[in-house]
Amino acid sequence: MSASQAPGDRLSALDAAFLYLERTGQLLHVAGIYPVAGALDYQRQLADDFASQWRRLQQVVRPAPLTLVDLPQELRRKFIGKSGHLLLQVYSRVDLWDRPSQARFVEELRTIDADVTGQPVVGYESMRLIEKSFRLGLAYALALVAGIALLMIRRVRETAFAMVPLVLGALWTVAMMRWTGLTFNLVNVWALPLIIGSAAEYGVNIVLRSLEASAPGGGPRLARSTVLGVVFNGLTTLAGFGSLLVAHHRGMWSLGLLLVIGSAMTLTASLVVLPTLVRLGERRPAPEGEPARQPHPMKPVPAPGRPGLGDLHAGRIADARSAVISEGTKVQ
Repeated sequence: MSASQAPGDRLSALDAAFLYLERTGQLLHVAGIYPVAGALDYQRQLADDFASQWRRLQQVVRPAPLTLVDLPQELRRKFIGKSGHLLLQVYSRVDLWDRPSQARFVEELRTIDADVTGQPVVGYESMRLIEKSFRLGLAYALALVAGIALLMIRRVRETAFAMVPLVLGALWTVAMMRWTGLTFNLVNVWALPLIIGSAAEYGVNIVLRSLEASAPGGGPRLARSTVLGVVFNGLTTLAGFGSLLVAHHRGMWSLGLLLVIGSAMTLTASLVVLPTLVRLGERRPAPEGEPARQPHPMKPVPAPGRPGLGDLHAGRIADARSAVISEGTKVQ
């Protein structure tokens, strides 16, 4: 059999060779050359198996046209709709994890079919809903924190000072993201509301301490215990958020990294920027026409003849008058 023969000619030659072997076996069996019955049964089974495999090979070499009826039910269910329409799958050559590329791919698909669906479309619409919810959550968190701080501080200007670290921390966090190439995804997009909620007490504690220090006998303006308390609170928050950095999930890891950066930025703003603002706010000059509220203590007048007792008596009177004037200043 030459290599130039057609497949059909080769199959015909193989059929003839198999038929020849089968007839030779029958003749040998008739002549009694194979007297063992077990060997004859084995030969018969081997011949039947070879014949069945040979027929299957012939069917594969000469396949019939494939129709939808020949497909398994599972494939028909996935790729054929109830209306008889076939499923068309379109794959993108761009990275669908990239937000601009995903948006461009979905918009191009919708120019052909407005009702197109699939995983890229679901991911695109989910990201849009999450972005909208993120903006609302950020606004709600900021408004709630500001309202609670106003109830605690009871002064509008000081409340605005307490909110400065949150705003600066959020802005610095976004700047660090741009500098390091970190982008928002479906998981770490909730980092900013969490940062605002966890770091709100830094500024509130510092402002409340400064208000207590402005009162008589209030102590230092920014006590060492207050600074250490804010630092310790910030470090425990950083440690808690930093535990997410050991996660193997890409989204959880980016969430932990963003929370650590945001907490560090708000803590820095609370310890560096906020005390300076509070001190500058207290040095603001009084409006014109407003009387000075600082008390003017009176000097003791020595009594004639008894300088020691007179000085002591006059000093007590001066202290009492100073206390009265100070209380009057508080009432004003």
